[in-house]
Amino acid sequence: MKVRIRLKMNVILDARAIATGFSESFYCEKSTLAAALELAEGIAKKRAKLLPTDGRMFDVTVSDYDKPGIALSSTTLFFGNSEVSTDTPWQCVLLDGANGSGSRRNIYVHSVPDIQFTNGSYQPTSTYDGHMKQYMNFLSNSGLQWKGVDSTQPIKKLGQVTAGSNNTAVVKYFFGGAPYDLNDKVTAWHSKDQFGQSIKGTMEVVDVDLANATISLAPYYYQNAPGIRLRKVATAWKTIDVVSVDRVIIKKTGAPFGAPVGRRPSR
Repeated sequence: MKVRIRLKMNVILDARAIATGFSESFYCEKSTLAAALELAEGIAKKRAKLLPTDGRMFDVTVSDYDKPGIALSSTTLFFGNSEVSTDTPWQCVLLDGANGSGSRRNIYVHSVPDIQFTNGSYQPTSTYDGHMKQYMNFLSNSGLQWKGVDSTQPIKKLGQVTAGSNNTAVVKYFFGGAPYDLNDKVTAWHSKDQFGQSIKGTMEVVDVDLANATISLAPYYYQNAPGIRLRKVATAWKTIDVVSVDRVIIKKTGAPFGAPVGRRPSR
C-alpha cells in the first residue's frame, strides 16, 4: 500500500512555553502500517538528532494514502538531542534530493540550532555534521518517495465547449474513445473562451457521454469556447535515492502559536 509518513515537531521558544510547530512528510510502499511505523520511527530517531534540546518530535503518524482515516501513531516522544538550544527556530537547511531519472526535490530540515550557522553560513560542528549525514543516508536508502506531478501526461485538443448551469461545461471530443475517465482531474493549457478570457484552474470530469462524444467538466467559470486543450492531473511517485546539502536558506516557515506571522522575509 501507499503510505504517508508525517513527522510533527515543535520547539519551545522561552520560559512561557510558547512553541512553534512544523511538520515534514514522506511517502513509501509498505505491506502493512506496522512496517511503515517502524520505518517512520527510524526516521524520527535520526531527525531528532538535528533538533535542539528544546525541541521534540511529538507526533509520528503513518496513514494509508488512499484511506487517510486508517492510521497508526507512535507512542514514543523523540526529544531533540543535538546538545544545543536555539534562539530563532526559523533557520532551515535545504537538502537537495534526486532520483535516478534526474528529477530533483527540495527537502527542508527545520529548526536547525543557531550555533550551526556563522554569519548566515551553514558551518556545522563535526558532531552535528555527522548526524546530518546519517539522516541524509537514511533518507537515501529507505525506499522513501516524494509526491510530484506527472509532467508526461499529454495535452489533448478537444472541440467546442458549451457552458452550462451550476458552473459546468459540456466539451465535444473528436473521433475515438473518450479522452478521459469519470472523476479524472484536468487543467486547461493555453485556452481561452469566446471573449478571450484565459481558462484556468483544475476541473473534474463529472460525466462521460459516449453516445454524443462529450464529457462534462466542473467547476467551469467561463463562457463558451471554440475549443480547449486539456492535460490530466496525475501524481508521479519518485523514489529518493540521492540526498545532499545543497544550500542554506533562512525562511520563516511558521510562527509561534498565537503570535502574528508578520512580513515574509526574502530567501
